[in-house]
Amino acid sequence: MRIASHSIVVGFALLAAFAASSSAIAQDASAPQAPAAVNPEAFRVPDGSPAELLEFIQKVRKLPPAGRDLPEVVEHLQKVHGAVIEAVDKLGAAGTEQEQIRAVSAKLEALQMLRRIEVAGADKQMRDYLAALAADKRSYIPPLAKVYHLATRLGEIDRGDHASLEKFFDEVREHVKTAKLDGRNLNIAFQTAALLERAGMTKQALEAYVEFAAAFAASDDPAVVENARMLEGAARYLSLPGKPMEVQGKTVDGQEFDLKKLAGKVVLVDFWATWCGPCIAELPTLRDCYTKYHDRGFEVVGISLDDDRSRLTTFLTREELPWTTLFSDDEKATGWKHPLAARYGVMSIPRGVLIDRKGNVVSLDAHGDALWDLLAKEIGPPEVKEAEEGKPAGDVKPAEKQPAAEPKAPASVTQ
Repeated sequence: MRIASHSIVVGFALLAAFAASSSAIAQDASAPQAPAAVNPEAFRVPDGSPAELLEFIQKVRKLPPAGRDLPEVVEHLQKVHGAVIEAVDKLGAAGTEQEQIRAVSAKLEALQMLRRIEVAGADKQMRDYLAALAADKRSYIPPLAKVYHLATRLGEIDRGDHASLEKFFDEVREHVKTAKLDGRNLNIAFQTAALLERAGMTKQALEAYVEFAAAFAASDDPAVVENARMLEGAARYLSLPGKPMEVQGKTVDGQEFDLKKLAGKVVLVDFWATWCGPCIAELPTLRDCYTKYHDRGFEVVGISLDDDRSRLTTFLTREELPWTTLFSDDEKATGWKHPLAARYGVMSIPRGVLIDRKGNVVSLDAHGDALWDLLAKEIGPPEVKEAEEGKPAGDVKPAEKQPAAEPKAPASVTQ
């Protein structure tokens, strides 16, 4: 599952608890009729074998809420995850190793969700359970507990506390050296690198992406290996400032494109999509910048992460966007799998990269006010005082800085 927003967008394991609990909600949210009330018996934990209890857990997670108001959804989540916890407790230590891993993971994810919706006592219950699992004699249980322990701490770290972040990074990198190369551990590694990036600790973030990409590339799980390539791309992206950016592909109308053709121009490379609320909210700013600066050597190259070509072309026709838009013509490489999104590890949009006249990247965050400032630095103020009749042009008069568009609440997008 990927969620389009200004924040990082991923489909790794930490989102599994939310995805499992909210998939039915997301489906029903678009339905015209109100969901039917759930029979209370659906939450009753049955007696049965480990396989039967795990099947119950799977079913109860998919139950939709009776309403869409926040209190109703919260109450529903409490019932769902309370039933999951009860089922796992009833299962106890029975079952195979894989069944136990599924059960323990289900309870940990349920407790994570209850903590997120701030159910009283859930935090202590989570910590007590983690402590018990860490002391479990079964060899495969403590490593599982460690993953969730790190995830819990990750959510509590203040990104402004760089010393604590550095210490946590060291702990995670040591953990990865001996951990199973699965989706859960990849998620922790990725979230750690992403948090370092958001905290402005670029050097450490780059180290994290490079190290973790190399480690998880050796996994025997193809999905993990594929996501490890995204970490490699994220490292490549963070390394761009001061260097050229390679951008090649096809435009939405099928023409070949190479960024080198725009040599000598100041270029904004904008990763976006028509389904991304913040991306659409950013368009007035981009259009205004383009209008004021295009004749002075400014170009925009949009890289669409849409899956639906017809939707994109309809949008472009309606909005009359004047700049080049790239779209993958490979049906298996659209959306988040667009070759350029993969190459640069793009996991959130909108994302703007500004390239100077020499062809080198000068910013990885060229949006809103920052874009106006960057263009003023690279090209000049957006408006020049017109010359009075019979007199030479006066001093440059900067235009009032344009505010960044307020992001709209984006829809959750399942990939």
